[in-house]
Amino acid sequence: MANLIAAEMDRERLRQMLVALEAKQRLIELLTAYVDGRQQEVRVVVGLEQASPAMQDFVLIGASAQLGNANQGTVALIAPTRIQYQEMIHAVRYIAQISGRILDVPTE
Repeated sequence: MANLIAAEMDRERLRQMLVALEAKQRLIELLTAYVDGRQQEVRVVVGLEQASPAMQDFVLIGASAQLGNANQGTVALIAPTRIQYQEMIHAVRYIAQISGRILDVPTE
């Protein structure tokens, strides 16, 4: 029974997150505010209520995708605060690193 209640709470939290992120501009502002394109480290922000009250129980894990010294974008994960942090940090770091390599296509 507790699993059903937890699943219902997760669905409600997910719905709230999606409502909060409906506008593309809001997502861009969120990433810009918390992930610095000049840093090569993974950034972890717990509780995003400053961006939106509906996101108080969420975490943002983000990193820049770099090509040389140039920032090519941001790789980020937004999830409930009760995730496996270490695994998610490694995943975001890895995807950011391979994104830079994928974008580094040699010209002939």
